[in-house]
Amino acid sequence: MMKTTAISVLILTVLLSPVARADIVDEHPEWFGITEVPSSESLSSASMEPLTRAFMVPAQSQGWADMLSFVYDRIDTILVVGSEEEKDDLVEWMLGRGVELSPDESRWMIVDEAPETAFIGDWGAIPLRDQNGKLVMLDGKYFQIRPHDDAMGSRMVEKLGSFAHRPPIFVTGAYFQNSDDGVCLVSHKLYSINVGIGNQEIFHALEEYAGCSTIIQLQTLEQDGEGRLDFIVRAIGQNRFILAGTKFWGDSKSETTMANNKAMILDAVEDAEIIEIDIPNPSETGAVRSYLTYLEVPGALLIPIFEPLEFEFEQDQALVSLGSLYPEYSLHTIPCDGLVEVDLWPSRMVAGVPD
Repeated sequence: MMKTTAISVLILTVLLSPVARADIVDEHPEWFGITEVPSSESLSSASMEPLTRAFMVPAQSQGWADMLSFVYDRIDTILVVGSEEEKDDLVEWMLGRGVELSPDESRWMIVDEAPETAFIGDWGAIPLRDQNGKLVMLDGKYFQIRPHDDAMGSRMVEKLGSFAHRPPIFVTGAYFQNSDDGVCLVSHKLYSINVGIGNQEIFHALEEYAGCSTIIQLQTLEQDGEGRLDFIVRAIGQNRFILAGTKFWGDSKSETTMANNKAMILDAVEDAEIIEIDIPNPSETGAVRSYLTYLEVPGALLIPIFEPLEFEFEQDQALVSLGSLYPEYSLHTIPCDGLVEVDLWPSRMVAGVPD
């Protein structure tokens, strides 16, 4: 039986020695090897399309269970577990929460080398489209101390019966977004994470493997030590970008950072439209809380919300703004106070692809 805790999620990061990692890499070049440059003449973003297939890694949390309840019957959701026993435990645990999980093998991915974290939205493969509209998957390198996470992008794509292109750089959805017409957004932290690789090499890899012709480097919030883009910006198509506003933070430095980011996008993208949505100030422990980490599936959004009453005004405004951007969608909310304290939010708990 799965045991739940008052604190939301149990995340276990296994620190492997260089030798142990080398063994895994040598055994599975199909998961870790750098691939040839995609042959497509042009690549475009598919990340702004609603997900129709998704992967999730279990975490013992009511918030995670609520998340699964939302996606499971709406889209084809595949659950990644480390054994049949873990699968049986999850089936029983979710049944106690009113969700019956299908026994169909197509809805499960049982792996000997289970992921080290539930951050599948970070290390999952990034969807692109070639000039014919065919789905092309980009599986960037991930942290060396988490080789099983690193392998999962390519393993996900195998499960889908497709193929992942793997560039010679670290790149994940946390530090990279692609928009229309070859416009790509990158976090300033992408360069420091790619140790020993020059900026021009990173630009070239993004151009070849992700179809980037215009790369905009954005500064992330000082309060976010990771340097993530998903807290502060969301490309939604047709040269439209949602930017986080921080006027409620009482922090002039954050406001300046976001003003500079807005100016950079407007300067680089012709006819760009910026929609600003104010986000709550960080929690007492410093966790960043952002409405921009919502999940989009066909016809519905799942939007994170936060409990303190002082956020009621900005939450109402955020829901109004998102409702106007997605007028044909139903809006759903999920309390995320506990989740963000353990570094989880809707877009980080799910990796997926469109049709």
